[in-house]
Amino acid sequence: DAVMRESFVMPGMINAHAHVDPAEGGISAQEQLEQYAHYGVTTVLSLGENNQDALGLREQSWTPQSDMARVLAAGRIYTPMTPDGESW
Repeated sequence: DAVMRESFVMPGMINAHAHVDPAEGGISAQEQLEQYAHYGVTTVLSLGENNQDALGLREQSWTPQSDMARVLAAGRIYTPMTPDGESW
């Protein structure tokens, strides 16, 4: 009981604007989610990925045995094109 009087509980943080999309040569989507969890982020809203790794981790991240942040992944990023065929 004495230990609990000197402690506090903080709820998990939520990153509401992320892109769980590994950069070329960077860490994988799973490693990113594990790193988020290590720092106390329990849920990540990934707003778009060019790589589909985050989509594959959605189900796995919500299991009780998971050691990574839960991910809500929006899916592929779509970029509009100009009339000249250039991306914005």
